[in-house]
Amino acid sequence: MEDINIRKENSKYNEKVIVLRISGRLDAKASDYLEQILDEEIKNKNYFIILDLKDVNYLGSSTIRVFLGMRNKIDKNKGFLRIINMPSTGLKIIKAMEIEDKFDIYEFERDAAKT
Repeated sequence: MEDINIRKENSKYNEKVIVLRISGRLDAKASDYLEQILDEEIKNKNYFIILDLKDVNYLGSSTIRVFLGMRNKIDKNKGFLRIINMPSTGLKIIKAMEIEDKFDIYEFERDAAKT
C-alpha cells in the first residue's frame, strides 16, 4: 500500500505488547488495510497492541471506525488497543462524535505498554 506504511515491533517496555508504527495517510482505503493487519494480529493471539500514529499526516473518520471495531474484538480477549501520538484531527473527530471514553490514548509508549 503506497499511502501508508505499517511497521511492527515489540515494545521495549513490555514483551507482551506489540507496537504498530504507522506513517502516511489513514484514509478509507488505508483503514481497510489497517483493519486487515489488526485482524491478522488478533488471529495470531496478539491481544496487546499499541498504535503509534506519530507519522500519520491524515486520519479520517473511517479509521476511527476501525479503531472502535478492533478495540471491541481485543477487549473480548482481555487485551488492549492503545494509541500513542494521536493526531489533533483524530482527537477532533473523537470529541465531535462524543466517544472519548471509548479510547485509551497515551502520550508515551512506556505508559501505554503497562499491562
